[in-house]
Amino acid sequence: MTFVTGSGVTCEKDEAASTSTDVVFTFTMPDKDVELTVETIDSGVSVDEDNRMTWVFAPPQIAPSESSDARETFEVDFGGDFLANNDSDGNLLNVKISSTNQSVIPDGAIDGAKRIGDSAYTQGATFTIDLSKISTGATTLIFEDTYNNRTITKYLQVVETGTVNPGNIIHAYLKVKFDFDERDLSLSENTDPAKLVVLVSVSDHDWIDGTDPDCGASEYTRARFQLSDTGSKTFAMPYIEGHRYSVSVSLYTYTNNYETDMNPEFSPVYGNTLRVRTNLAGVGNSVKEDDNGTSWLTITNTQSTVTLTVYAA
Repeated sequence: MTFVTGSGVTCEKDEAASTSTDVVFTFTMPDKDVELTVETIDSGVSVDEDNRMTWVFAPPQIAPSESSDARETFEVDFGGDFLANNDSDGNLLNVKISSTNQSVIPDGAIDGAKRIGDSAYTQGATFTIDLSKISTGATTLIFEDTYNNRTITKYLQVVETGTVNPGNIIHAYLKVKFDFDERDLSLSENTDPAKLVVLVSVSDHDWIDGTDPDCGASEYTRARFQLSDTGSKTFAMPYIEGHRYSVSVSLYTYTNNYETDMNPEFSPVYGNTLRVRTNLAGVGNSVKEDDNGTSWLTITNTQSTVTLTVYAA
């Protein structure tokens, strides 16, 4: 808070009564109505936790977009089951989201909070910001759980497209292990097992549109390996700390000379499902397959090669 005025008269800050979270101003009440005016500035400080409610993902920088479909997603964890009621648009009634600088991110650019899960209780929520409705500058997002009287905030900079700094980027090495062979697959008679190729794709679910293209990170990292290859199958990928990554695998066959053609032609092989098994993928690293069949990758030890074990479901 910068200062408070009452009908044009500056109010005095009460240093003794003020705390780190509450600032107290005083004035002498005249014998007439007084209109109080409060002027604030963004402190650049975020509030990450309030009574177990925390940010799961909230990037410090985003960028405007010309596309009306461009959205940036934020996620909050309520720290326990939260009784959630929805309005007619499916937004949580007991959640209020606002921006302190309407010229940067107007409230109209913020979509309502959606529950995570489909039960009456939710442990978290997501909301999105329409990137076509924002402007460069700085603001603070305020996320309020009005039912439990909790509030967290995120100081957010809107920077030019292509200049977003995604954070600390580390370079990890992944090893692919096939826990299956062609005998575990359903193949048509004209499919040559020697031409089967496994496509491994790692996706950054927290990728920020407008990220600096020269930063070394990417939204997707893909690598192809022949199923018949008994040699080492490894590839490198950039990993942004704090982002969530999923791993998917699919089966292809090539229709020309894979070994000599610099641009091999691939066709998908349908009727087969490949997945990455839950396992400890190296010291401090892991892969966990959720109930929906999505495999999530966690890397905390960059000195250890991450092993991805692929099986036929």
